[in-house]
Amino acid sequence: MTFDEDMRHPTPGVPLVIVDAVGRRLLPEVIRLLPWEPLDVCVSSDPWLLANDVRHAAEDGVRHFVCVGGDEVWLAVTAGTAGHEAVLVRHGGGPASIPRNFGLASEPERNTARLADPEPARLALDTIRVIPEDGTAVEVANGVWAGFGRRAGLWARAAGSWKVGLAVGGTSLYREDLCLSMGDVCHEVLASGVYVANGQFLGGLSIVPHAHPGDGKLDVLVFEGPAWDVWAMLPRLGLGTHLPHPRVKSFHPVAVHILGRGPLFADGHGVGRLPAQFTVQPGRLLVAV
Repeated sequence: MTFDEDMRHPTPGVPLVIVDAVGRRLLPEVIRLLPWEPLDVCVSSDPWLLANDVRHAAEDGVRHFVCVGGDEVWLAVTAGTAGHEAVLVRHGGGPASIPRNFGLASEPERNTARLADPEPARLALDTIRVIPEDGTAVEVANGVWAGFGRRAGLWARAAGSWKVGLAVGGTSLYREDLCLSMGDVCHEVLASGVYVANGQFLGGLSIVPHAHPGDGKLDVLVFEGPAWDVWAMLPRLGLGTHLPHPRVKSFHPVAVHILGRGPLFADGHGVGRLPAQFTVQPGRLLVAV
């Protein structure tokens, strides 16, 4: 990413506050802590509606966003600021794997104070560009399930736990023939699901133990075993000791094209269907820490 002069030496910015369902109860506290009145407050439980608001604001020149809530907010802001420089500030409010992957602190006072700091510490972090079957590109910060994410996401929301979500709907009972094309090499696999990740954590679970959102690479896990393999892994997912596993293949490419059938889900939300192209976008997010 190439930053303009204003981003290298930012002036204190009036933020747009983005709030999901998890963060609504914190909104009065957020307003109290902000150094200025916010430009506006966008509240929704639908990340794609929030993403549209963020995108319009970014196109109008807004560069500071306060994210209140869980991963819904980060999914929205990542999608909305794609192609624009932005300073993102976290204000807790729920389980959020994406900020944890990025190493962001959760103290409200510390984070909102960054808006008034003319030289805050920043991280330039990667995202994943996903181009599914219909050709509509989506920017994702954390990871994408291919083939089995919907049931896992729905169960995780209902139970308030990704462990429950993965146990009930983590992988398909059926396996599909997939082809993972990376450069000139095509890996043909029979898999119950694939996870293309940028970060280590998902809902507090260390799904991809060595993934790093700033290394310029994707982390791809291919689950070749039946659904009960994931059930057996659950006790070890919290510490990330489920890998290596004889029926889980891992790859570390810059880009991967997956041929096959099945839906795609980013943090439990549908983003299209296979086949799809996944490409790392280095330094796409500029985050104040």
